[in-house]
Amino acid sequence: MYDIAVVGGGPCGLACAIEAKNHGLDCIVLERGNVVSSVAGYPVYMVLFSTTDMLEIGGLPFISGDCRPTRLETVRYYWRAVQHFEVPVRSYREVTDILPASAGFMLHTRERLTGEEPVVFAKRVVMATGCYDRPNLIGVPGEELPHVSHYYREPFPYMGRRVVVVGGGNSAAEAALELSRFGAHTTVVHLHPEMDRTVKPWIGAELMTRILKGEITALFNSRVQSISSQALTLVAEDREDTVSVEADFVFLMTGYRPNTDLLVQAGAALDESGFPKHNPLTMETSVPGLYVAGAISEGWRVTQANIEKGRFHGKRIIQSIDGDQ
Repeated sequence: MYDIAVVGGGPCGLACAIEAKNHGLDCIVLERGNVVSSVAGYPVYMVLFSTTDMLEIGGLPFISGDCRPTRLETVRYYWRAVQHFEVPVRSYREVTDILPASAGFMLHTRERLTGEEPVVFAKRVVMATGCYDRPNLIGVPGEELPHVSHYYREPFPYMGRRVVVVGGGNSAAEAALELSRFGAHTTVVHLHPEMDRTVKPWIGAELMTRILKGEITALFNSRVQSISSQALTLVAEDREDTVSVEADFVFLMTGYRPNTDLLVQAGAALDESGFPKHNPLTMETSVPGLYVAGAISEGWRVTQANIEKGRFHGKRIIQSIDGDQ
């Protein structure tokens, strides 16, 4: 019987486990992939918007060649934190069920590499599973085709090809810019008349410069109606007519939503947006002893800033547990 089982080995889950260890609590971290897999899934050459001091966990200094670290530096830092604090991570261990048990919870798990199904018992459970496993589907024919993706990694496979990026946020803007820099014939499609205000100013400025120069094509006020193997059919929102755009590859950068299946199964209530209701002071859900940390608790305010804020959720959780004991 562990004092705490943390589901999710991202930055916020690791920060919670470190805080638990510092307070003498016996914990385990259960991660369905490898540690900080969400950060590892960022575009390969990405530079984070957050500065190194805003990403630190457990008080461990984050040393980088620049104040804003690369994806690689960030992944390396969090792995160093796992080693430094001896965080008890069980990677490739997927939690399949969370059920009430005597004085706590019973977690059914599955070893993804061996197929074994160990059971874990814990007095309390912290869900820190992030918000990037489930992309927001746009629900059009062709979305499931093999040349369509909701995740962008690197530009090299698309050099010289026709690529359409759908979306108006920072991820869409950065993907379009990098694709254009490396020779892809890039088109941006967005529902609204301009890119979102969440786009970083320097990213937005370069994107607009390339659009004005004709290096990137922008189709605003446009909605995807369908996707075929070689083209997208768009509807112009202000005219209701359609246009066809040729594409070898399509990136649907339309955001992500949390996987709340385990929380619902455990009895946690969700709000109208589908995020778990919780006490913001203690991070406890409607189920006593079941907590949330990081992006899964943040509603529609999901950004990279969730690491900046979510790394402190563990302190709130452990302080509330200390107060109950």
